[in-house]
Amino acid sequence: MNFVTAGRALLLDLGQGPHLWFVLTDPDVHERVVLAMLVTARPHTDKTVALVAGDHSFVQHESNVNYSTATFASSARLNALLAKGRGKLLEDVSTAVLLAVRCGLLSSSRTANEVVDYCRALFGSECSDDG
Repeated sequence: MNFVTAGRALLLDLGQGPHLWFVLTDPDVHERVVLAMLVTARPHTDKTVALVAGDHSFVQHESNVNYSTATFASSARLNALLAKGRGKLLEDVSTAVLLAVRCGLLSSSRTANEVVDYCRALFGSECSDDG
């Protein structure tokens, strides 16, 4: 079963300690998704999108989406991590938070160009003034 779809929140350790990751896209024909990590707000973190307690049940204090971590990932690999207990599926993000995180990905100077180009084609119209 594929648990990795747009709007999912996953607690994963992908080599940087356990962090909350947001899945921003549904799997494509190559079964890959785009996801980005949430980090504790610090003076040096990307301030494009800040979340506070109440924006998601996992968030307890001001946090920032770290768009420099926005990347492609295999949905099969993520599902396998969940099945093996190496990750945890958390409450989905709200529609409003998903939209904010998606639009932030397109506007952050820290997002890799390849990820921006891919995502602009999928949800760029959601983030335009007339979309």
